[in-house]
Amino acid sequence: MRCLIAAHLLLVLFATLAASLPINLVSRTHRDTTWTSYSVGEGLVGACGFFIHKSAFGIALSPEKFQPTLCGRIISLKTGGKQAYAQVLDRCDDCGYADLKLTERLFTYFSKDTNTPLVGDWEFGN
Repeated sequence: MRCLIAAHLLLVLFATLAASLPINLVSRTHRDTTWTSYSVGEGLVGACGFFIHKSAFGIALSPEKFQPTLCGRIISLKTGGKQAYAQVLDRCDDCGYADLKLTERLFTYFSKDTNTPLVGDWEFGN
């Protein structure tokens, strides 16, 4: 009987600990996010400190999502039956929580109309 009570208490303890652990937002899929295009001209240095060339498949994260430790990470993007991989290169100060700015080169892979935002899903690669 004591073993059963001890096992139950351990189960409750582990469940309580698991519930109190922070959720890893880096690993989840962000659905129905808004993507806009941004021009890097002939190139610029983004918030990550990397030179962003106009041919880059790169993205800028919102201030809420951006962390310097995410610089260089690969993300997977999906919309309209297409998928691409891009690198975190910059911060987008006017983006919503999980919205992205895509370099023109990446944006035009999904759509030729760079003036109309896209809606898509994205997540960090492993």
